[in-house]
Amino acid sequence: MNPLRPLTIPAYRSLFVAMVLAIFAQGAWALYLAMQTLDLGATPATLASVVAWSGIGLLAGSLPAGVVADRLHHRTILVGVLTLNLTVATVTSTAATTGTVRFWMLGLSAFIIGASTAFFFPAYTALVPVLVAADDLMAVNGLEGATRPIVGQALAPAVVGAVIGATLPAAGGYVIAAALGIALVAALRLPQPAPTATQAGSLATSPIRDLLDGFGYVARTRWIRTSVLFAAFMGLAVT
Repeated sequence: MNPLRPLTIPAYRSLFVAMVLAIFAQGAWALYLAMQTLDLGATPATLASVVAWSGIGLLAGSLPAGVVADRLHHRTILVGVLTLNLTVATVTSTAATTGTVRFWMLGLSAFIIGASTAFFFPAYTALVPVLVAADDLMAVNGLEGATRPIVGQALAPAVVGAVIGATLPAAGGYVIAAALGIALVAALRLPQPAPTATQAGSLATSPIRDLLDGFGYVARTRWIRTSVLFAAFMGLAVT
C-alpha cells in the first residue's frame, strides 16, 4: 500500500491542504497569543488567563460540533470555520499593528479560534470516507497522524516564532492569517457532497436532545468520561 496514494485524489488533496494549514494555524496561534500578550506587558497570571481561553473554547465546542456535523454540509462547516478564523486572525493582528489590541481581545480571539477549531475536525473526519476509497483510509490515518505533531507542535511554532523574533508579534499573526486564507481557498475547491443518511436522519430530531444525549452517554460510559476529563485537563494545562 502506497501511504501517499490518497494525495493523488484531487478532492482529498484539497482537504488535506486545508487540514494541514488549519493545524498550522492552531499551533501557531498559541505562540502568537503568548508573545502578543507579553508584548503588552502582561504578568504571568494575565498570560495564563489569556492563553487558557483556547482550551476552554476547544472543550466548549466539542459536543456541539458533533451535533452540527450531523446536520450541515461538511464542506460548509469547513468553509465557515476557516472564514471565521481568518477574520479573527486578521482583525487581531491589525489591532496589534495599530496599537489598539487589548488583553480581552486576545482572550476572546483565543476562545473563538479554540471553539471553531472544535467544529473543523468532525467535519473533516466525516468528509474523508466520502472522498477516499475504503482501501486508502489507513493511509489517510497515517498521513494525519504524522502531520498533527510535525506541523502543529514543531513547524508552526518554529516558523511563526522566527517571524516574531525577526519583526513583531503582529507579523506572526498575519502569517497565520495567510495560512488560513490558503486553507479557505482549498476548502472552497472541495465538492459539495449530498447529505448522508446520518445527516438526513438527524434533521428529524432536536439538536438540543442530541446534545443532551451526548452528555448523558459520556457521563454513563466510564472510559469515555475518563478520556474526556483527561483530555480536558491536559488541554487546559498545555495551553
